[in-house]
Amino acid sequence: MIIDKLISKSLFIVFLIIILFLNSCCFKLAMRLKEVNPTSYVFNESTQDIRKVIIDSLGNRQFRGMILDIRDKEYKREVLYEPGNEDDAYLYSYEFIGKSAMYYSWWGRLKMNAEFHIHLDSVNVNQTKVSIHTYNSEVVTGVRPGLGDNLTPIALCAKAVPPSTVEEYELLLQIGKALGEKNMPALKKPMIW
Repeated sequence: MIIDKLISKSLFIVFLIIILFLNSCCFKLAMRLKEVNPTSYVFNESTQDIRKVIIDSLGNRQFRGMILDIRDKEYKREVLYEPGNEDDAYLYSYEFIGKSAMYYSWWGRLKMNAEFHIHLDSVNVNQTKVSIHTYNSEVVTGVRPGLGDNLTPIALCAKAVPPSTVEEYELLLQIGKALGEKNMPALKKPMIW
C-alpha cells in the first residue's frame, strides 16, 4: 500500500514536470509600445566618419556582447556584399544578447537574440542616414526534454518574434553618443504595470 502511494506520487510528479516542460515552450506575452522607436537616424557626419565610429564604438563586443562584422574582415555576412552595402556593418552573437524589453512570460522578461545590419546611406557629403535592419529575432520561451547545447538532456525552446524597435534604437543611440549627437529623441520602452 505504501509502495503504491509512492509510485502514484512519483508518476504524478513526472507527469507534472512533463506538462510544465511542454507549457514553458509555448508561453510568451508581448508588451506594446504606445509609439515605436525610430530604426533610422540622419547624422551630420560623412559616411566614412560614421563607419569609423561604428568600428570604434561597436567593435570588441561593446554592444550587448555582439560581434561586429564589416566588409574588410575575413568572415563577412552575405548582405555586406550586396551593392550599396560596402560601408555597412553587421552585429551578431552566438549567445543570447540579454533580456527583451518587450517579451516576457510568467517568470519574467525573456532572453533574446537578434542580428543587426547597420546600413549607411549618404544623404550628402556631410550627412549620413544610418538604418538598423533586424534579422533572426527570437526569444527563449522555456526548456524541453531533448538534446541541448553540450549534449545536455534539456534543450531551449526559442520562438521567432517581430523586432521591437527598442534594441534597434538602443544601437542608434550608442552610435549617436559616440558621435556626440545631442538631439536624438529619448528611447521609448513599454510601460510596466
